[in-house]
Amino acid sequence: MSFFKIRNDLMKSFKIEENKIRLPSQDDTCFIIYSKLEFELSIIKFISHNNMENYLNGVWLVKNMLVFFFHGNLTTQQKSQLFELQLDYFIYKDSNDIAMPQLLALDMDSTAIKTECIDEIAYLFNKKDEISLITKEAMEGQINFDVSLNKRLKALKGFPIQIIEKMKHDVTIDDGLLDLVKFCNEFNCNIGLISGGFTDIADHLKETLKLNFSYANTLNFERGKFTGNIDGRIVNAEMKREIFLKLRDEFQINQNNVAAVGDGANDIPMLMSANLGIAYKAKKIVNESVNNSINFNSLVGLICIFSVGKVIDNTKKF
Repeated sequence: MSFFKIRNDLMKSFKIEENKIRLPSQDDTCFIIYSKLEFELSIIKFISHNNMENYLNGVWLVKNMLVFFFHGNLTTQQKSQLFELQLDYFIYKDSNDIAMPQLLALDMDSTAIKTECIDEIAYLFNKKDEISLITKEAMEGQINFDVSLNKRLKALKGFPIQIIEKMKHDVTIDDGLLDLVKFCNEFNCNIGLISGGFTDIADHLKETLKLNFSYANTLNFERGKFTGNIDGRIVNAEMKREIFLKLRDEFQINQNNVAAVGDGANDIPMLMSANLGIAYKAKKIVNESVNNSINFNSLVGLICIFSVGKVIDNTKKF
C-alpha cells in the first residue's frame, strides 16, 4: 500500500476535508502527534481511547512519518500515555511556533551526528572508559562542562592528528539530517552547528552538507600531536547561547523565528534563548528544562514540526 493511500484512507476515516486544514482560534493551542508508519495503529487507538476525533484537523505524511494535527492541548496524563506508546508530540503555544524558523542551530555530538566526538577520540586512543564516564557526567549536568572538558583534553594529550582524519571519514550523521538540511534550504532557513565538540569535525560537516555556519572548539596540535589544549575560549553553555543570539542578530532574524536543538546540559541556555527550543533524545535535565522534545524519532521529526505551517498556508504538499 502506498504512503499516499494510507494518508487518504485516514483522512476519509476521520472525515477530514482536503485543503480544509486550518489554525485554531487565536486563544487556542494546537499540537501534532507524529511517528513512523508502523505506529499508525497506536496513534489511532490513542485518539479513540481519548475521544479526540473531533479535535483532529489534519493528517499528512513527512517522508516515512505520519503527522496528526489537532486543535486543543494535551493533558499530563495523555502526554504520559504517548511516552509509553513511544509516540512523539509537539505543542504549539501560538502562531509564532507554527511559522517556519529562519535560523536553526543544532548541537553536533549525539544530535547532528550519532556519536560524541571526544569519546570517539578516546576509543581510538585507548582511553575510552576513562573519558566516557566524564562525558556522561558533563552532559547530565553533574559536573561543570569547562572542568570536565579540560580534564578530558589533558587525558588525551598526545593523540595523533591522523585520528581526526579517520573520524572525518567515518562520522555517522543522524538518519534525518540530510532531509532536514534539504528542507531548510528549500525554505531559506539558515541551518548549522553550535557545538561543544571540535571544529575539525564541525567544519567538515559544514563543508560537505553545505550548512550555513559551524562553531566549535579548536584543538591545538604541534608536530602532528594534540597538545592537550584548545585555541581560544571554550564553547561552553554560555558561549553557545552567545553565538546563537549573535547569529540571530547578524542574520537580522526576529526572535519569533529562531529555533535550537540539543541533547546535553550545555545546550540548555541556547535552547531557552530560542523561540523553539527542542530537546533531542536528551538527558533528563534537558527534557525538564524545555517544553518540547523529540524522544523516539530522527531529525525528520523537526520537519514534521515545521510542516504544519507549510500545510496550512499550502506552500508545500506532503
